[in-house]
Parts: sequence; structure tokens; C-alpha cells
Amino acid sequence: MNSIWTVIFADTARKQLVKLAKKNPQQAQCIINYLKSLETLEELRDRGKGLVGDLSGMWRYRVGDYRIICHIDNGELLITALEIGH
Repeated sequence: MNSIWTVIFADTARKQLVKLAKKNPQQAQCIINYLKSLETLEELRDRGKGLVGDLSGMWRYRVGDYRIICHIDNGELLITALEIGH
């Protein structure tokens, strides 16, 4: 399948993923695989949950016990992973 979206990691998310990979490599790989699976979806909002309040406009994806906070930019078909946390 061709990629429709491109996943980009913000510096904070990249650091959090590297830290998680040292502590729990399997969970880090699950998060990476999940984000790769999002690249082929036509409508990302079917899987995620829209956030409100201070994070309005952001989307949350849950992978196991972890959450991935993303910004979806339709103009450029980008998913920017902003934060990965427990």
C-alpha cells in the first residue's frame, strides 16, 4: 500500500521514544508500527480521539498504555507526533 500521510517526530517525541526504546524496546516498536499503519489510512480521525481545552486541534492515539499526541496537517498530509507518554 502507498503512503498517504507522512509521520514526523517533533524533538520531544523523538527523545521520549528513544528513552522508551531503552527501557521497553517492544513497546517502542509497537508505537512505531502503529504510526506506520496510520500512514496508509485515508481518514486518520476515525482511529484517534480529538482533544479539547489547551490541546484543542490535537489528536490522541492510544497504543497499549501509551498515548501519542499528534497534530494532523491536511494541507501537507503530515502527522506530527508531538509527545509520547504513559
